Amino acid sequence: MGFAVYKVSLSYHEGAEFGDLLEIRSEAEMEGEYRVNFHQEAWRQGSSKPAVSADIQLVCISRDKKLKKIPPLD
Repeated sequence: MGFAVYKVSLSYHEGAEFGDLLEIRSEAEMEGEYRVNFHQEAWRQGSSKPAVSADIQLVCISRDKKLKKIPPLD
């Protein structure tokens, strides 16, 4: 099994440059039996808002690229 990107939403609030030290914050949420959504933000130290934020939806697929239920994590 594997995962494929289904949808991405990306917002540049302050942007970032090569060499910036960023803290990445990530949260995952199940969006049904086949899809998981990751909300991620890149923060600069001392900033009041994220430099970049993203919502990334992934779907679980089998080797033959058919939708597959995400197995339990326990």
